[in-house]
Amino acid sequence: DRYQDEPDEEPGDDGAGLGLFAFGGLAASEVFDLVTMQAVLAEWGKSVVALPQGLRLALDSHAVSSAQIVQFLSTEYRPHLGRALLHALPAPVSRALSGRLLADPSFLFKLALEQALTASVSLAHEARTRGEHFRSELDFVALNTASLMAANAAMVWLLAPARIFGAAGGAAKIWGSIPNMVFDRSGPLRQYTAPARGAGLLMKTLQLGAVGAAAGAGMAAGNQALLRAHQARDPEYDTSVEIPDLATSAAGLGLYLASTSHLRYQLLGGAERWIAERCGSMRLSLGLAGGMRVLNQAVGEPTRIRLMGLEYEEEEDEE
Repeated sequence: DRYQDEPDEEPGDDGAGLGLFAFGGLAASEVFDLVTMQAVLAEWGKSVVALPQGLRLALDSHAVSSAQIVQFLSTEYRPHLGRALLHALPAPVSRALSGRLLADPSFLFKLALEQALTASVSLAHEARTRGEHFRSELDFVALNTASLMAANAAMVWLLAPARIFGAAGGAAKIWGSIPNMVFDRSGPLRQYTAPARGAGLLMKTLQLGAVGAAAGAGMAAGNQALLRAHQARDPEYDTSVEIPDLATSAAGLGLYLASTSHLRYQLLGGAERWIAERCGSMRLSLGLAGGMRVLNQAVGEPTRIRLMGLEYEEEEDEE
């Protein structure tokens, strides 16, 4: 397991004696043969038939390596949310989640962190712009924050590295030949060529544009519906900040997710892969990934505010 700390390495080895801060060369070659997989499962006291359906399909199609199986088992067989989801979700969704956890066992941690960061920056912006009206307009605040969290969750899901398996052919086979993240690693059943990576980048741009437009439109429509509900009780009611029109909100968030946000998350995924392949500690790897994601959100938030027409503070200052 490349994430294990190895403080007792012999002198001269990559990352020798560095423990938590060990950085070495590239990860060892991945092994995909069934005999090795069965030996790994035997070490864990498991058999193929005892695995979730998605993981069984991955093993049958040789879509995962022994190292990925070890990483997966080290988290899946401890009681936690990921394990519960894998067994409770419908088969197609469970298979998709299994593919992401096999490619990146820390996927759920990163998703939870992204959601927390999105909620934090959204609430900070709402509190800053609404001021003393923040409490009285909590319904608007909640709607805006939930919309952004939904868009962020969709983006993290769509751009997460995944091991595709169980695709019989047709459109599913074509989708399986295109990586979610352009820096994803190739495998025996997924040789990502430069054209495939370019096609993946274009496809994700279109998908994220659609996600952003839908979330932005829903946010604007929801705000207008809340405003009408308040005005039905009090005809003179108005919000402390102007509600952007549907077109501005949809176009702004769609453009943001498809362009600057998309490119930043692609680069972030490449950086995380580089760190994971060289870092001697999973804790340090996750810490660095978390720090980069915090910085990423801080850098992107001003752009989102501008594109969605939410720069209220500057307008107030000019007045």
